[in-house]
Amino acid sequence: MKLAVLEQLYKLYSEFINTLEVCCKRFCAFCCTRNVTITTLEGAYIINQMSGNEKEDFFRDLDPDQSKERFIPKMTMNQMADCCKNGGTPHEEEINPDWTPCFLLKGKECPVYLFRPFGCRCLVSTVPCGETGFAQIDSFILTVNTIFQQYIEHIDLQGVTGNIIDVLGHLKSEKFRQDYQRNEIVKGTNLISNFSLTCLMIPPEHRERVRPILRSIQCIHV
Repeated sequence: MKLAVLEQLYKLYSEFINTLEVCCKRFCAFCCTRNVTITTLEGAYIINQMSGNEKEDFFRDLDPDQSKERFIPKMTMNQMADCCKNGGTPHEEEINPDWTPCFLLKGKECPVYLFRPFGCRCLVSTVPCGETGFAQIDSFILTVNTIFQQYIEHIDLQGVTGNIIDVLGHLKSEKFRQDYQRNEIVKGTNLISNFSLTCLMIPPEHRERVRPILRSIQCIHV
């Protein structure tokens, strides 16, 4: 059920992005770092697309990166939103764009591109990063990205959020996967329990423009 909702969210986001002029496309790997954050739901979605042999190869390729530097989040997106709503200040996060490349890459190809997590889907630059050395994302796109991230976390409440390497590393465990499939609360090193959506982080100037997207998300039926 949750995987079907995630697919619908991915579809809605693709429809939104397809209306925009962006430079990011398949085989463009300049921004593919080890800093991607995902939920267990997104990790399970990737792994569910694989055969038994593919999973073995996948986890074998993952192992060396578990000792490498990478972004490890201290708060989930919904925790940040709740913190701001209550007048708090989110933790500062340490991140280095030089922590590359993503362990998934085979040259410039991402073998799970069709099933990639939202953190990869939402990096949609309006300038070619390989030429400029940086990404540039419109502020409204950033707002839409945040909304989708908040909903994805919300539908995975018994799950966790963490760096893609840590989440997939824990999903390597058969017990971890079984606990998750039984909707049991899961925990693990470098992983943060997902948080309920208490408010959406939408700047005043984007509230009217984002309404159609919110209606589409709220109308998802599976």
